[in-house]
Amino acid sequence: LNRINDYDTPVEIFLRTHVHLANAVDSGDKDPVTVSPLPAQRAVLDAMARLGFRIKKVDVEYGQIRENRLPFYQEIEYAVGSNYLHRFQEIEITFLNRENEMDVIFELDRRARGIQVFRGGPDDANRAFTLNYSQVQDIDFESLIERTILN
Repeated sequence: LNRINDYDTPVEIFLRTHVHLANAVDSGDKDPVTVSPLPAQRAVLDAMARLGFRIKKVDVEYGQIRENRLPFYQEIEYAVGSNYLHRFQEIEITFLNRENEMDVIFELDRRARGIQVFRGGPDDANRAFTLNYSQVQDIDFESLIERTILN
């Protein structure tokens, strides 16, 4: 689990490898990996920041989301901005990328009135939109995100 304040802050990520080689001194290795958002992902992340959301943590969840064929997915968890505190406890985003487009999936942990909301409870919701990479420059992401999470 990597705690970061924003997505441009470097976070150490390593790929651990293990290869069995006869007579090798060290069969294990940690190789640094650089991960950067795609331009379409960056547009969404920038819009979330402009809307007042701040990245709280980024992690990889075991399981499947939508038609993702991998047994895991990355989740970006946001602290809720002041304009949305009355609506949500937190918001998580997952990007599912394909060749020409991507899905942006929001998991909304809604704030209940007078009681504590638990993850996966009736006040949670999933919302999503799909965007074509060729149309990124034409999209008002703040409006799109607000329409998606508030409906």
